Amino acid sequence: MFEYEGDLPVYLIRHAQSENNELEHQLRQQYPDLDVFWKHYEQARSHDPALSQKGIRQAESLADHLKSVKIDGEKILFCSALHRSIHTAQHVSKALGVKPTLWVDIFEEGGMYQEKQKEIMGGKSNAEIEALGVNIDPSFTVGVKAKCSDKGWWNYPKETDEEAYERALAVVKRLFELSKEYAGKKVSLFLVSHGDFMNSLLRVFLKCERKLTRKELYLYHDNCGVTQVVINPSGEVKLGFLNRHVHAFTEPAGADTTSHTSP
Repeated sequence: MFEYEGDLPVYLIRHAQSENNELEHQLRQQYPDLDVFWKHYEQARSHDPALSQKGIRQAESLADHLKSVKIDGEKILFCSALHRSIHTAQHVSKALGVKPTLWVDIFEEGGMYQEKQKEIMGGKSNAEIEALGVNIDPSFTVGVKAKCSDKGWWNYPKETDEEAYERALAVVKRLFELSKEYAGKKVSLFLVSHGDFMNSLLRVFLKCERKLTRKELYLYHDNCGVTQVVINPSGEVKLGFLNRHVHAFTEPAGADTTSHTSP
Protein backbone atom coordinates (compact mmCIF):
# COMPACT_ATOMS: atom_id res chain seq x y z
CA MET A 1 0.00 0.00 0.00
CA PHE A 2 1.39 3.41 -1.02
CA GLU A 3 0.59 6.45 1.09
CA TYR A 4 2.71 9.44 2.02
CA GLU A 5 2.13 12.80 3.64
CA GLY A 6 0.08 14.99 1.31
CA ASP A 7 -1.37 12.02 -0.60
CA LEU A 8 -5.08 11.39 -1.08
CA PRO A 9 -6.00 7.68 -1.02
CA VAL A 10 -8.94 6.89 -3.31
CA TYR A 11 -10.61 3.50 -2.87
CA LEU A 12 -12.61 2.33 -5.88
CA ILE A 13 -15.16 -0.32 -4.89
CA ARG A 14 -17.25 -2.25 -7.37
CA HIS A 15 -20.80 -2.87 -6.17
CA ALA A 16 -21.80 -6.30 -4.86
CA GLN A 17 -23.43 -8.82 -7.17
CA SER A 18 -26.62 -7.45 -8.68
CA GLU A 19 -29.63 -9.33 -9.97
CA ASN A 20 -28.35 -8.58 -13.48
CA ASN A 21 -25.00 -10.23 -12.65
CA GLU A 22 -26.90 -13.27 -11.40
CA LEU A 23 -29.04 -13.29 -14.55
CA GLU A 24 -25.92 -13.12 -16.71
CA HIS A 25 -24.44 -16.18 -15.03
CA GLN A 26 -27.65 -18.14 -15.57
CA LEU A 27 -28.00 -17.14 -19.23
CA ARG A 28 -24.35 -17.84 -20.04
CA GLN A 29 -24.91 -21.43 -18.96
CA GLN A 30 -28.11 -21.62 -20.99
CA TYR A 31 -26.76 -19.94 -24.17
CA PRO A 32 -23.08 -20.79 -24.90
CA ASP A 33 -23.17 -18.76 -28.14
CA LEU A 34 -22.21 -15.19 -27.13
CA ASP A 35 -24.40 -13.45 -29.71
CA VAL A 36 -27.43 -15.43 -28.61
CA PHE A 37 -26.56 -14.86 -24.96
CA TRP A 38 -26.28 -11.07 -25.32
CA LYS A 39 -29.57 -10.89 -27.22
CA HIS A 40 -31.41 -12.65 -24.39
CA TYR A 41 -29.52 -10.80 -21.67
CA GLU A 42 -30.21 -7.32 -23.05
CA GLN A 43 -33.89 -8.17 -23.38
CA ALA A 44 -34.18 -9.51 -19.84
CA ARG A 45 -31.88 -7.21 -17.83
CA SER A 46 -33.23 -4.61 -15.43
CA HIS A 47 -32.33 -0.95 -15.94
CA ASP A 48 -31.72 -0.55 -12.17
CA PRO A 49 -31.28 -3.95 -10.49
CA ALA A 50 -31.11 -4.55 -6.76
CA LEU A 51 -28.46 -6.75 -5.14
CA SER A 52 -28.92 -10.49 -5.34
CA GLN A 53 -28.92 -12.55 -2.14
CA LYS A 54 -25.32 -13.45 -2.89
CA GLY A 55 -24.59 -9.75 -3.39
CA ILE A 56 -25.99 -8.93 0.03
CA ARG A 57 -23.65 -11.53 1.57
CA GLN A 58 -20.74 -10.04 -0.35
CA ALA A 59 -21.53 -6.51 0.85
CA GLU A 60 -21.82 -7.73 4.44
CA SER A 61 -18.48 -9.52 4.14
CA LEU A 62 -16.83 -6.42 2.69
CA ALA A 63 -18.23 -4.33 5.56
CA ASP A 64 -16.90 -6.83 8.11
CA HIS A 65 -13.47 -6.62 6.50
CA LEU A 66 -13.46 -2.79 6.49
CA LYS A 67 -14.34 -2.76 10.19
CA SER A 68 -11.13 -4.68 10.87
CA VAL A 69 -8.92 -2.29 8.87
CA LYS A 70 -7.41 0.76 10.59
CA ILE A 71 -8.05 3.82 8.42
CA ASP A 72 -6.97 7.07 10.08
CA GLY A 73 -8.49 10.49 9.50
CA GLU A 74 -11.68 11.62 7.80
CA LYS A 75 -13.47 9.17 5.54
CA ILE A 76 -15.75 10.32 2.71
CA LEU A 77 -17.98 7.74 1.05
CA PHE A 78 -19.55 8.26 -2.37
CA CYS A 79 -22.04 6.16 -4.36
CA SER A 80 -23.80 6.48 -7.69
CA ALA A 81 -27.56 6.88 -8.00
CA LEU A 82 -28.00 3.27 -9.11
CA HIS A 83 -29.65 0.88 -6.66
CA ARG A 84 -26.81 -1.64 -6.58
CA SER A 85 -24.28 1.07 -5.71
CA ILE A 86 -26.50 2.62 -3.03
CA HIS A 87 -27.27 -0.76 -1.44
CA THR A 88 -23.58 -1.69 -1.33
CA ALA A 89 -22.70 1.74 0.07
CA GLN A 90 -25.26 1.27 2.85
CA HIS A 91 -23.20 -1.67 4.12
CA VAL A 92 -19.89 0.15 3.67
CA SER A 93 -21.38 3.15 5.48
CA LYS A 94 -21.98 1.11 8.63
CA ALA A 95 -18.38 -0.12 8.58
CA LEU A 96 -16.84 3.32 8.06
CA GLY A 97 -19.23 5.17 10.34
CA VAL A 98 -20.07 7.79 7.70
CA LYS A 99 -23.18 8.48 5.64
CA PRO A 100 -22.81 7.96 1.87
CA THR A 101 -22.96 10.99 -0.42
CA LEU A 102 -24.30 10.87 -3.96
CA TRP A 103 -21.73 11.48 -6.68
CA VAL A 104 -24.08 11.20 -9.60
CA ASP A 105 -21.29 11.05 -12.22
CA ILE A 106 -19.84 7.69 -11.13
CA PHE A 107 -22.68 5.62 -12.62
CA GLU A 108 -22.12 2.64 -14.89
CA GLU A 109 -21.30 3.22 -18.53
CA GLY A 110 -24.47 3.43 -20.62
CA GLY A 111 -26.54 5.11 -17.92
CA MET A 112 -30.14 3.99 -17.41
CA TYR A 113 -31.49 2.07 -20.38
CA GLN A 114 -33.67 -0.88 -21.26
CA GLU A 115 -33.17 -2.32 -24.74
CA LYS A 116 -36.62 -3.83 -25.00
CA GLN A 117 -38.40 -0.55 -24.26
CA LYS A 118 -36.15 2.05 -25.95
CA GLU A 119 -37.34 4.75 -23.56
CA ILE A 120 -35.62 7.18 -21.23
CA MET A 121 -35.74 5.60 -17.78
CA GLY A 122 -35.26 8.60 -15.47
CA GLY A 123 -33.90 6.90 -12.39
CA LYS A 124 -34.35 7.71 -8.72
CA SER A 125 -35.30 11.23 -7.67
CA ASN A 126 -33.47 13.22 -4.99
CA ALA A 127 -36.22 12.40 -2.48
CA GLU A 128 -35.98 8.66 -3.21
CA ILE A 129 -32.20 8.72 -2.88
CA GLU A 130 -32.31 10.66 0.40
CA ALA A 131 -34.92 8.21 1.73
CA LEU A 132 -32.26 5.49 1.29
CA GLY A 133 -29.91 7.36 3.65
CA VAL A 134 -27.76 9.08 1.03
CA ASN A 135 -26.71 12.74 1.22
CA ILE A 136 -27.33 14.93 -1.83
CA ASP A 137 -24.40 17.29 -2.44
CA PRO A 138 -24.24 18.67 -6.02
CA SER A 139 -20.84 20.28 -5.36
CA PHE A 140 -19.07 17.05 -6.34
CA THR A 141 -20.92 16.74 -9.64
CA VAL A 142 -18.88 17.43 -12.76
CA GLY A 143 -22.05 17.98 -14.78
CA VAL A 144 -21.58 15.47 -17.59
CA LYS A 145 -25.24 14.78 -18.45
CA ALA A 146 -26.37 13.23 -15.16
CA LYS A 147 -27.94 15.72 -12.75
CA CYS A 148 -29.35 15.61 -9.22
CA SER A 149 -33.04 16.22 -9.81
CA ASP A 150 -36.49 15.74 -8.32
CA LYS A 151 -37.48 14.16 -11.65
CA GLY A 152 -34.76 11.53 -11.67
CA TRP A 153 -31.04 11.72 -12.35
CA TRP A 154 -30.90 10.31 -15.92
CA ASN A 155 -33.01 11.78 -18.71
CA TYR A 156 -31.04 10.81 -21.78
CA PRO A 157 -30.72 7.94 -24.26
CA LYS A 158 -28.09 5.27 -23.66
CA GLU A 159 -24.64 6.79 -23.11
CA THR A 160 -22.04 6.11 -25.81
CA ASP A 161 -18.54 4.74 -25.14
CA GLU A 162 -17.05 8.10 -26.09
CA GLU A 163 -19.33 9.95 -23.68
CA ALA A 164 -18.43 7.51 -20.89
CA TYR A 165 -14.71 8.09 -21.45
CA GLU A 166 -15.16 11.86 -21.38
CA ARG A 167 -17.02 11.45 -18.09
CA ALA A 168 -14.13 9.41 -16.68
CA LEU A 169 -11.74 12.20 -17.67
CA ALA A 170 -13.94 14.75 -15.86
CA VAL A 171 -14.24 12.62 -12.70
CA VAL A 172 -10.47 12.08 -12.52
CA LYS A 173 -9.93 15.83 -12.98
CA ARG A 174 -12.36 16.46 -10.10
CA LEU A 175 -10.51 13.96 -7.90
CA PHE A 176 -7.24 15.82 -8.45
CA GLU A 177 -9.04 19.05 -7.54
CA LEU A 178 -10.17 17.36 -4.33
CA SER A 179 -6.58 16.34 -3.61
CA LYS A 180 -5.74 20.05 -3.59
CA GLU A 181 -8.76 20.94 -1.44
CA TYR A 182 -7.81 18.28 1.13
CA ALA A 183 -4.06 19.01 1.04
CA GLY A 184 -2.64 18.98 4.55
CA LYS A 185 -5.57 16.95 5.89
CA LYS A 186 -5.81 13.22 6.57
CA VAL A 187 -8.68 12.21 4.25
CA SER A 188 -9.59 8.98 2.42
CA LEU A 189 -12.18 8.78 -0.35
CA PHE A 190 -14.31 5.69 -1.03
CA LEU A 191 -16.21 5.48 -4.33
CA VAL A 192 -18.77 2.66 -4.71
CA SER A 193 -19.01 2.53 -8.47
CA HIS A 194 -19.29 0.04 -11.35
CA GLY A 195 -17.02 -2.34 -13.26
CA ASP A 196 -16.87 -0.74 -16.70
CA PHE A 197 -16.61 2.81 -15.34
CA MET A 198 -13.91 1.81 -12.86
CA ASN A 199 -11.97 0.34 -15.79
CA SER A 200 -12.23 3.70 -17.57
CA LEU A 201 -11.23 5.64 -14.46
CA LEU A 202 -8.10 3.51 -14.04
CA ARG A 203 -7.19 3.83 -17.70
CA VAL A 204 -7.36 7.61 -17.31
CA PHE A 205 -5.42 7.57 -14.03
CA LEU A 206 -2.70 5.39 -15.56
CA LYS A 207 -2.63 7.38 -18.82
CA CYS A 208 -3.32 4.34 -20.98
CA GLU A 209 -3.60 4.92 -24.72
CA ARG A 210 -7.16 5.85 -25.49
CA LYS A 211 -7.19 3.81 -28.71
CA LEU A 212 -6.71 0.54 -26.80
CA THR A 213 -9.86 -1.56 -27.01
CA ARG A 214 -11.34 -3.45 -24.05
CA LYS A 215 -10.10 -6.68 -25.59
CA GLU A 216 -6.56 -5.27 -25.52
CA LEU A 217 -6.78 -3.87 -21.98
CA TYR A 218 -9.52 -4.23 -19.40
CA LEU A 219 -8.83 -3.62 -15.71
CA TYR A 220 -11.31 -6.08 -14.28
CA HIS A 221 -13.00 -5.98 -10.88
CA ASP A 222 -14.94 -8.71 -9.13
CA ASN A 223 -18.12 -7.76 -7.32
CA CYS A 224 -16.95 -5.90 -4.17
CA GLY A 225 -13.42 -5.81 -5.55
CA VAL A 226 -11.44 -2.86 -4.14
CA THR A 227 -8.66 -0.89 -5.83
CA GLN A 228 -6.54 1.76 -4.12
CA VAL A 229 -5.24 4.69 -6.16
CA VAL A 230 -3.18 7.30 -4.30
CA ILE A 231 -2.94 10.78 -5.83
CA ASN A 232 -1.55 14.15 -4.84
CA PRO A 233 -1.86 17.76 -6.04
CA SER A 234 1.32 17.50 -8.12
CA GLY A 235 -0.44 15.00 -10.39
CA GLU A 236 1.35 11.87 -9.18
CA VAL A 237 -0.56 8.57 -9.30
CA LYS A 238 0.37 5.46 -7.33
CA LEU A 239 -1.53 2.19 -7.67
CA GLY A 240 -1.63 0.63 -4.21
CA PHE A 241 -3.52 -2.54 -5.13
CA LEU A 242 -5.97 -3.77 -7.75
CA ASN A 243 -9.20 -5.76 -7.32
CA ARG A 244 -8.55 -6.85 -3.75
CA HIS A 245 -11.52 -8.76 -2.36
CA VAL A 246 -12.48 -10.88 0.63
CA HIS A 247 -16.01 -12.07 -0.05
CA ALA A 248 -14.93 -15.17 -2.02
CA PHE A 249 -13.39 -16.59 1.14
CA THR A 250 -16.54 -16.18 3.24
CA GLU A 251 -19.11 -17.82 0.97
CA PRO A 252 -20.83 -20.93 2.33
CA ALA A 253 -19.31 -24.21 1.12
CA GLY A 254 -20.52 -25.02 -2.38
CA ALA A 255 -21.75 -21.49 -3.10
CA ASP A 256 -21.16 -20.03 -6.56
CA THR A 257 -18.24 -17.58 -6.35
CA THR A 258 -18.05 -16.88 -10.08
CA SER A 259 -17.62 -13.17 -10.81
CA HIS A 260 -19.34 -11.52 -13.72
CA THR A 261 -18.74 -8.54 -15.97
CA SER A 262 -22.19 -7.17 -16.69
CA PRO A 263 -23.45 -4.09 -14.82
